[in-house]
Amino acid sequence: MHRNVKFLKVLDVDSAHGTVFVSPPSDVNTREVYGNRPLWSCCQAFDWYFSPFENECRAFGRLKEQRAEFIAVKVYGWVALTAKQIERKLVAAGAKGRGLNGFPPGTLYGIVKDWVDMAPYHDSKQRETHDQMVAVKHFPRMLKDIHKLHFLGIVIRDLKPDQYIDGVLVDLSLASTVPHPYGPSAAGSESPWQPRWTYESLAAWDLYSFQCHVIDFWKHNSKMFFRRRCRNGIPKTCNLVAYPVAKCRQRRFVRSGRFVPILNYYEEVLAMVTKPKYDPLDFLRRNPGYPMYIAPFGVPARAPPPRRRPRMRQSNSCCAVM
Repeated sequence: MHRNVKFLKVLDVDSAHGTVFVSPPSDVNTREVYGNRPLWSCCQAFDWYFSPFENECRAFGRLKEQRAEFIAVKVYGWVALTAKQIERKLVAAGAKGRGLNGFPPGTLYGIVKDWVDMAPYHDSKQRETHDQMVAVKHFPRMLKDIHKLHFLGIVIRDLKPDQYIDGVLVDLSLASTVPHPYGPSAAGSESPWQPRWTYESLAAWDLYSFQCHVIDFWKHNSKMFFRRRCRNGIPKTCNLVAYPVAKCRQRRFVRSGRFVPILNYYEEVLAMVTKPKYDPLDFLRRNPGYPMYIAPFGVPARAPPPRRRPRMRQSNSCCAVM
């Protein structure tokens, strides 16, 4: 990063995955979202596919690759700094914020994203809650964008209201993008530990989370928030349905036929009663030129085998025929 780049302040965001810094949008020397790492060790492969930074690199890289950056916040690249370098920039700019003593020594990696403002509101203390209430206007478009992410082979996995700012998705730190070395492959024999419905189930969890944590959350909190406040055009109701939540909970103990669970890290026992609109694993089937799977232990990604050319044989004449 260029030495003239300034850090304005540290945002006091309650996040377990990282820290957010505000910087003026100039002279930030960012690298491309995709990087080239020819040699991996076992631990490097694990970090390369499971750390929040790498998760966002792969997800935002897929959006850039498929020309679908409009689905989420605009990303410019990534930077690498140490905690001391960050602290020096904060001190030089006179910024105030929580200390960086808890950060480990070594290089820290960050994603450079566009700044998204919350919806304007006169009460700064209630602005975040107001932004979540105003988001109901964007719910139909937000749901369509989730379907588009699934179509592009991306699952969010931890969908919550605070991942959106003014209806814009800004956090993909737990996202998983196909192909994944610890996920199912679109070709070959199916593994009992990596069933083909894994990503389809995770996509259903995204829709379930959008219904519970976004739509139902809004229904519950909007009544209290607007009890003594003017709505200013904000709808009173929301009839949008992302996923049949009640059926998932009712059928979790009724295992008639083939029971497919909704995989989630909350360890909730839920049944996938309705398939999502798109199976993220189908991205590999629609794009045969894409690597079908990625091995974790230093083995580069394998592309599908090339098509066999017709065998040529020599005839009595001087030219070859089929």
